[in-house]
Amino acid sequence: MLAQLLRHADAVVCTACTSPRALPAATLASLVEQIGGAGATVVGDLTARSRARASWQGSDGVVLATGSIYLISDLLRAPGSRGSSL
Repeated sequence: MLAQLLRHADAVVCTACTSPRALPAATLASLVEQIGGAGATVVGDLTARSRARASWQGSDGVVLATGSIYLISDLLRAPGSRGSSL
């Protein structure tokens, strides 16, 4: 699935959610490179949300977030709020 998504992506940002089962962002970035994707940006915390909206959205204003429901929950949570997706 990742290979198919990469064909349509202008940029890739890898991060991890608050779940203890999440892969590290660097591991995800390595997988992107192994299947032929351009270098992925690794963001260790969920500042990826604001950075993606501010500077990495496509010319049509779209940002696609993929991953687990835990990641989506973390991304939708208000910046600076506390809580766990578990």
